Amino acid sequence: MCKKYSQDCIELVPYLPGFKLKFGVAKKHALYSYKFIQDSVASGILQNLKNYEVKPESWVGGKTKAPKPRKFYTSADESKMIDYVKFNPGQASSRSYWEFALSNGLGLDHSSNSLVHHW
Repeated sequence: MCKKYSQDCIELVPYLPGFKLKFGVAKKHALYSYKFIQDSVASGILQNLKNYEVKPESWVGGKTKAPKPRKFYTSADESKMIDYVKFNPGQASSRSYWEFALSNGLGLDHSSNSLVHHW
């Protein structure tokens, strides 16, 4: 068993062939169903590994769903956050604080979770 992926091993996962992984779970290397070993042993013949590949979920047309690009904070975003905290005392380390700020027109294109972590 390998703790770290190397090109000389395959990674087996507890999913059946044809199972679709969520895109964020997919790795940079191929994953294969544990059934590859079970079926090879049961039949006495090494099965075709490609038939046991577990792939990431796909969009219509076979395109893989790409993650959203990360939105970086600008100095203007940070200034808005600082000004908001100066004039609206509260617990700036809580998500509900930033949810309230966003619902009252803070005007930033970031989630409340992102604002908490950035603050």
